[in-house]
Amino acid sequence: MSILSWSKSLRVGPLRSALDAGDKILLPPSVLEEFMAATGTPAQPYPDPFESYMPRIATPPPHQSRPTLPSPLTFQILNPKTRFINHGGVKEFSSDEGICHLPAWMLNSLDLKEGDTITLRLKELPKGTWARFRSMSANSRDILDFRAVFESHLRANYNTLTKGDILSVRHGNKRYEFLVEELKPADAVCVTDTDLEVDIEPLAEEAVAAASMAPNGRGVVGGLLDKQVVVVGEVAAGNVEEGEYRYFRLKDIDHGQGQGLRIKIAVESGDIDLLISSDPHPTLTSHIWSSLTTTPTHQVHVPPTDTSFATITDLHIGVHAFKGPAAFTLSTSYASVSDPNVPHTLSSSSVDPNANQPGYSRCANCGSWVPERTIALHEGFCARNNIKCEKCEKVMKKGSEEAERHWHCDICDKSGDISEKDKHIDHFHMPRDCSCGTLTESYPVLALHRRTTCPDRLIMCRYCHNLLPQGDPPTNAHDILAGLHAHESYCGSRTIVCHKCGQPIPIKDVAMHARVHDAERQRRTTPPLCSNMVCVRQAAAAPHNVLRLCQTCFGPFWVPGEDQGHMKLLQTVARRIHLQLTTGCGNKWCRNKNCATSTGTPQEANMAASTLIPLITSLRQALASGSRPELYLCVDEATTRRRFLAEVLEQDLAGKYAIEWCVKGLEAEREDLDRAKTWVEGNAPRK
Repeated sequence: MSILSWSKSLRVGPLRSALDAGDKILLPPSVLEEFMAATGTPAQPYPDPFESYMPRIATPPPHQSRPTLPSPLTFQILNPKTRFINHGGVKEFSSDEGICHLPAWMLNSLDLKEGDTITLRLKELPKGTWARFRSMSANSRDILDFRAVFESHLRANYNTLTKGDILSVRHGNKRYEFLVEELKPADAVCVTDTDLEVDIEPLAEEAVAAASMAPNGRGVVGGLLDKQVVVVGEVAAGNVEEGEYRYFRLKDIDHGQGQGLRIKIAVESGDIDLLISSDPHPTLTSHIWSSLTTTPTHQVHVPPTDTSFATITDLHIGVHAFKGPAAFTLSTSYASVSDPNVPHTLSSSSVDPNANQPGYSRCANCGSWVPERTIALHEGFCARNNIKCEKCEKVMKKGSEEAERHWHCDICDKSGDISEKDKHIDHFHMPRDCSCGTLTESYPVLALHRRTTCPDRLIMCRYCHNLLPQGDPPTNAHDILAGLHAHESYCGSRTIVCHKCGQPIPIKDVAMHARVHDAERQRRTTPPLCSNMVCVRQAAAAPHNVLRLCQTCFGPFWVPGEDQGHMKLLQTVARRIHLQLTTGCGNKWCRNKNCATSTGTPQEANMAASTLIPLITSLRQALASGSRPELYLCVDEATTRRRFLAEVLEQDLAGKYAIEWCVKGLEAEREDLDRAKTWVEGNAPRK
């Protein structure tokens, strides 16, 4: 019997939350034992070491082949009552005997509940080549890189896809639903170890129409289609139902104007929350700036120094109705120093000018400063008519509605009207769960967590350049100091080979490794060249070579024996230069400025002598001080050509590198200018 004909009836077990993200199921260990028995012979016992014969190993006959299991294991899952069929892989063989645990979405698609009977059949599915997904959420447009999202989600959670399934794809701290509309080459395929071409279709037209006809654009997509575009200075009015959102996009922000942005909402009816973010569709659980109070006017100042604001040109504004239906008017403007929400130095006008002044006393009841001559009259009247809150010292009229409705939060120092209590407790003192499993104490804390430390927060990886969840903080000090996230720590651990030293280097250490090479390069000493400004050979360390010439240039000037004051040397050099000025070297390639052949203007003996005198004087001074002299002596054609190329390369490098290194680069790259330039930039220290 073929292993692919295996089937078994099992009962549906309780839901397991760990299975909900994919198509994998839990099976009892006996299923694995049945597969092992069907595909191989049980292991033989070890032979007795005292037996003289070799152990007999059972092998199948030559004409039979041992059956093998498909990889991965995929199953057809059938509801025998409704005949509904789905497919899935196996996560573990760890369930109780006779029990199979299925994901919640698969139970719904097969119309099953706990305790029902299902039929499993091992089925080898064809490898998928093409799939078309239709978006079921209008906010799926927020996904910037569908390829990376689907690739990571399917690889981690799915072995199979079945036509008609609805995939709940988690991207960051949000979920997006997609309908599996078409598959090739079959209606059920395996997506493991295959290249799957994916087409994404937008939300169905009828759903878009229904959403646009619904109040406030909510419809079936949660109000995300209705996003009005406004510019700074424009006023917009709107309505929003209770518990829903209304969105605006503020575009073309000019960061050079004012002290940031002032976003103001006047509430005409209902109770709203003002939420602002650089990401589309801010909510109570995901925003950057907000005003969550119960006031007739909400005002938020976005400072120009905020890093979340400084680099963007568009902002997204969300208006949430805590109580509705709510009507409001939205206005935006560039903030100025005089705006009350813009931080500035406290002016003297905000302080009572009579405080601590001679002739004034402070009322013990209301705290105001009044003239001393009327203090008794004021305090008597104030005590009869006013009451002061013991917690916040707010003064209110006795018996007034304000005094009766005055309220203080038992948890924090918030005070106000009793009508604010429900919203304050709901927004600031109700625990809120994050998609990553973290429990936070309020909406603002949850929003801060989601945009900072949440493992589900999406980041653009600096190494693979994909938009992925940042993960948990790294555990080693190196990655923490480098500011890496968990994904970047893992992704940056891949190695590449350094083209300079040939060592394998983690990608995240490339910058540091490059700085090490730069430091080594800057410590390199410049190779000394011949003091002949027409030559490019290295200076020789021959005895009596006080002119610091190369061996070739120094040869004609070698003086045997003692030479007091270098007189013989200077005379020999003078004769050589005088001959160059009057007669020249006769070589057409010569580029020596002190040679008649190069200049084309031979000098008379007396004129040459007058030109020679300052040259010899400077040479004598250089020898006396021990500095490097400058000589211009004719050289051979190859040396002249290399000197010319070195000067061209030095000019091409904008003088950033010494000509000695340009010469060395030409030698290393056999006078190839382009390659020599690359060599110098990679190996020579800058000036």
